[in-house]
Amino acid sequence: MLVRAILLLSAISIVPRLWAQDIPQAALDAFHERHPDLSAVEWTEVEGIYRAQYMVDGILRTADLDARGHVIVEGQVKREEDLTEAERSTLGREYPGYR
Repeated sequence: MLVRAILLLSAISIVPRLWAQDIPQAALDAFHERHPDLSAVEWTEVEGIYRAQYMVDGILRTADLDARGHVIVEGQVKREEDLTEAERSTLGREYPGYR
């Protein structure tokens, strides 16, 4: 799941940002229900999946939702030096070229 979040985040740099008014209301409502105190959120959309990108305690986090407000995945970005040994092992096993 961590790897998926990292890979999906890498694609976000080429996807245009959206305004909140461009996000389906069900997706906005579902996101704000889970994160009522967040106001600084950047949104993007790829193939009907809406991604909220936001910071919590200095950690970049994401939430992917569909237009009906169903949460598909939530994740966070970690620096390589912050990965646990188990995470490093999983990355090495799942992605053989990973150092």
